[in-house]
Parts: sequence; C-alpha cells; structure tokens
Amino acid sequence: MTMMLGSLGFGVVAGGIRPVTVGIISKIRVDVSGNTAAVSWDPPRITGGAITGYVLQVSDDGGSRWTTLSTPTAPSAQDGAWRPGRLYRAASLVESYPSKEARAGDGDARTVHVVLLAGQSNMVGAAVFDGGADYPSGVLAVSGDALVQASSPLDHPASTADDPRTLGPSLGFAIDFAAARPDEHLVLVPAAVGGTSFADDNWNPGDHNFAQAVARSNTAVGLRPHARFTILWAQGISDALAEQPDVDAYAGRLDAMIAGLRGEVAGALDAPIFLAALPPAFVAGGSKAAQVNAAIVDTPKRVANAIVVPTDNLTLEDEYHYDAPSYRALGRRFYAAFAGEPIDLRGPGSGSITVIGGQDEFTVSSDETIADISATGGEEQFTVEKD
Repeated sequence: MTMMLGSLGFGVVAGGIRPVTVGIISKIRVDVSGNTAAVSWDPPRITGGAITGYVLQVSDDGGSRWTTLSTPTAPSAQDGAWRPGRLYRAASLVESYPSKEARAGDGDARTVHVVLLAGQSNMVGAAVFDGGADYPSGVLAVSGDALVQASSPLDHPASTADDPRTLGPSLGFAIDFAAARPDEHLVLVPAAVGGTSFADDNWNPGDHNFAQAVARSNTAVGLRPHARFTILWAQGISDALAEQPDVDAYAGRLDAMIAGLRGEVAGALDAPIFLAALPPAFVAGGSKAAQVNAAIVDTPKRVANAIVVPTDNLTLEDEYHYDAPSYRALGRRFYAAFAGEPIDLRGPGSGSITVIGGQDEFTVSSDETIADISATGGEEQFTVEKD
C-alpha cells in the first residue's frame, strides 16, 4: 500500500479486492513530557468499513511538508523526538465492508454482526427461563472454538447447563434482531461472569475475564472475518459493593477496558459499545452505586461510539437482578439502541387485555408485553394463552 498526500489530506492507493480509504482525525491530543510527546485521538464515527489502523504524520515547518511518524493500530502513539512548534495530523485506515456480491463468493451474501456479551450477572441472565420464545433459528453463538445454534443457556464462562437461571437480555436482543433483519446474520459471544468487577481485577485489560472476552471475540471474528463487531455491557454492581470500592477510578477503568477491547479484537477499533445503566432501585440505595452509575451514564461524554441503555421501569426480583419479562425488555432496549431506534421505556406488564364472549376459536395478539389476560362470558369453553 502506497501513501500519498493531497491538498485535501490523505489519499491511499491500495491493492487487493477490499479497498482501503481514510478518515481524517479532526481532534488530536498531545501530552508533552521532556522530549517525548504522547499523541492520542478518538476513533472517528465510521460507517461502511472497519478501521484497520492509523497513520500519524508530523510537520516541523508549519504544515508545508509532512512525514509519517508511525502507523499504529490503536488511536495513540509516542513521539520520542518532540520539539517546539511540531504539528501532528492523523487519519484512520478504513477497510471497506465487502459488497453483497463479494460476500456471496464466500457462500453467503448476508451482513454478519458479531456481538460481545460482557459484564456480570445481569448480562448472563439471572431469571428462570419463562417458557417463552427462545433464540431464533439461525442466530449463532460461540461455544468453545465453534459456532453453534444459540439456545438457553448460552455458554458464558461460568454458566452450567443445569442452571435454571439462564434468561438474560441477549434473548430479547436476538429476537428483535432476527425479526427486523432477516437478511443479516447474528453471532453472539457469551463472555459475562456474575460477580465480576474492575476492583477485583476481572475486567481491566490483561485480567482473566477481559482476556477471555478478547479470545472468544477473536474466535468469532476468525470464523466470520467480514463481520461488524459490537459490544453489549452490563456491569457495575460488584464495583459498588466491593469491600474496598474505588468508585472514583471506575470511569477510567471502564474507558481503558473499552479501548483495550477495541484494540485487541480484530477489526474492532471503531466498535460501538452499548452500556446498561444500573438498576434505579439499586442506585437509590447508596452513594457508591450512584457514583458508579454516573460513570456509566457519562461514558458517551468520554468515549466515542458509546451509547447508554436506560433501565427505568424494569422490575427486580431480588436486590440486583431483573425478572424474566424485564430481561426480555432490556434486550429489546439494547436492540433499539443498536438499530438507532427510539427506546421504549415502558415497563413490561404495562397493559392488559380482557376477552369477552367467543363462539368457537379465536386469537388474541398484542405487540405489547401484557401483565394479565382475563376471559369471561360465552357458553363454550375456551382458553386464552400468553406467548
């Protein structure tokens, strides 16, 4: 690949079947210590491709001539020869997502989304499966080194097949994804573990659970190399409850984890992350919980491509965990955020249906989650069932 400079910025000449274009970085941070400058920037909001790396250039003559200093894979670099007056500019290298025709050459013309499920028990799921709809056919999940049809329970690192508490938000997410995007693939990467935290060295870059999440994600991306990568995150309770909570450090640790995942998972440098707020009832119970939740909610102010998913009007079945309808609703909220749609903040069970009369057989359906259905009247016996 040959880099060239033009009057409008970077240009790229690239060989191969997947073209590489560039995205100019508009804001660069420079932190100077002695003769060393730490240069960093936020990944741009890019659509239509995956960021494969960056180019950082310097100029010592006011911008007339530029030379390449480094080509890092992460949005930062060190300049060990800083001097007063030196200018910096950076650009992202973007490998275009293959066209449907190109993907068809791999045997499938559908866009693939690999979605990492990370955090603690409210991402794993802590409700007993309610007998409702399971994962749609065609939704895949990582299990070991392979992709399998997703089914409850997903193969999160600490989950067991005989655990009845398996229903989590990924189910509602997958159901809405499959219904709205029949021409696209969904691959789930279960990597959440209950009771984990930054304070206990679980999710910092290099920690065991972080490394597991990276490894499982790279397995999925390796099996679906043209995929678009996304992170769903639900965590924070254990940090608020830690014996020696360092909630003031939570935001920095969360941001470092996001940067670490984006840097260590192949093709994930611009990956969006969707973060669930903590349960409001838990937040109301203590200042530490409120501080952690504030750090989560403020993430989009600190990190590009970060969106918070609200948890208002969801029902807890214990101090920390949602009931089954609320996990399904939380999953639908994750999907709405993922799809860029308005998020329905009404709680599950926000309505009711009354069926009166009936001669033979009839069907009652609703787009809403119904808390109660009653049936009265009619001489014949009939049954009203809830999905």
